[in-house]
Amino acid sequence: MSNFVYGAHAGFTFESSANATAINIAADGGVDTLHITGTGQTGVKVINSEGCGCGLEGVGLRVSGGTVGVLNLITMEAYELAIKVTGGDVLLQGAAFQHNFSRIEAGAIKMNGVLFRDAGDHVVIQGGRGNIWGNMGGRTYFKIVGSPESEGCNIRR
Repeated sequence: MSNFVYGAHAGFTFESSANATAINIAADGGVDTLHITGTGQTGVKVINSEGCGCGLEGVGLRVSGGTVGVLNLITMEAYELAIKVTGGDVLLQGAAFQHNFSRIEAGAIKMNGVLFRDAGDHVVIQGGRGNIWGNMGGRTYFKIVGSPESEGCNIRR
């Protein structure tokens, strides 16, 4: 609870059989803010988190396996991608990304209440599954590339 990391490659990493709840965490100057490679049966829950990436092809929320619930995530700088899912099951509710977009390559994501401040392809689905509801896109309509399982009520900011 209430933890701050500065200058790490990954601000917070959950791997293998992690079962955790992280509340009020932040990372500054890292490449990835949240990096989840695997979890135990109950998974990982992250509540109220903030990231300030340094670029370098980093990702705000990178998930390659496990069960993850992220509630209230904000980023302050540009990443290569705001979100990258290559496996696992992700729930993301209430997030704001200063720059960049999301790519879903495998696994599944349920996303709602997410603001992407930049205009462009907000969600790209390239092999994964997505349920994309109630999100906002910056300066343009909310744009999804690929075929989500379900989507709606996504609006322009």
